[in-house]
Amino acid sequence: MTYIKILKMKLASLLLGLGLLSAIALPGRAEEPVKSGKCQFNQTLTMECTTKSNGGTFRIKWADGLSDTYRWVGSNADRINLVDARGGVWHYSDARNCRDFKITNVENKNSIAFRGHAKACE
Repeated sequence: MTYIKILKMKLASLLLGLGLLSAIALPGRAEEPVKSGKCQFNQTLTMECTTKSNGGTFRIKWADGLSDTYRWVGSNADRINLVDARGGVWHYSDARNCRDFKITNVENKNSIAFRGHAKACE
């Protein structure tokens, strides 16, 4: 395969990817209002929490005062990649209902699920 053909394929793939990204509305693309709901860590610990996407970052704040901030770093199909403050890589997937999502740590498989209150979509 020639160098030009490879470049054309990569460009076509990039353009297709950009079209898909805009179609799924990446949460990290624009600032969003604070959403409140319940967060669940590894399907065991559940408590009230809030989430906030602010351009390139995403934050989860738990009712006990702990919080984590994640940086949006890209997308591969339905999984949006995040990096936490400690360098951990997470995959983001949402329920397509504007309020529920789950992030899963790629290395240790820890997960945080967010179940938004109905008001989260207003």
